[in-house]
Amino acid sequence: IAERLVSCGFEVHGFDWPGHGHSSGPSGDVPGVEAASRLISETVERGDLPATGVYGHSTGAFLLVHHLRLLKEQGRESGFRWAWMSSPLLSPGHGQPAWKKVLSRTLARVAPRLAFPTGVARWRICHAEEPGTLAGPEEFEGFHHVVSARFGHDLLAHEDLLDTCARHFPEDIRLLLTQGDEDTICPPEFAIRFFEQ
Repeated sequence: IAERLVSCGFEVHGFDWPGHGHSSGPSGDVPGVEAASRLISETVERGDLPATGVYGHSTGAFLLVHHLRLLKEQGRESGFRWAWMSSPLLSPGHGQPAWKKVLSRTLARVAPRLAFPTGVARWRICHAEEPGTLAGPEEFEGFHHVVSARFGHDLLAHEDLLDTCARHFPEDIRLLLTQGDEDTICPPEFAIRFFEQ
């Protein structure tokens, strides 16, 4: 995505979330939705030019939606003219067993950085000919399939605010939503609902 944007004349800044990619910290442990919003703001402020747009994929798109909500609640302008969300994880609880949701609440208090599986296998995030095979490289650098108890619980706690986020999406930001119709992790019906609202 960065290469495509650069070829169109954009300067692109990005980062790995804590506990992801090359960032330090326990795998899958982002301090929370509000901390993620601060990271987005810090990244935007690091640029030499005013930020004109923002891109978020999957969980990053979920965090982006809440970043825009928090800015609006704080009476701050984003400065973005456009936002692109690809395969947004708009329902973090989708497909998760009830026991995991209940357990995340307790673990977020007593063992916040304890990691447990998300259920997202590598073959589910690539377009593959058949389950269990990969269409791309054998290994994705920095890939893991865990989430910390505190981040998992925070994602679930913010899921109920998405309808509000959709209805109060900043009117001055052009929104592009892209979504794979075979996506089982972030099913299209959630993106369609968000867009229609």
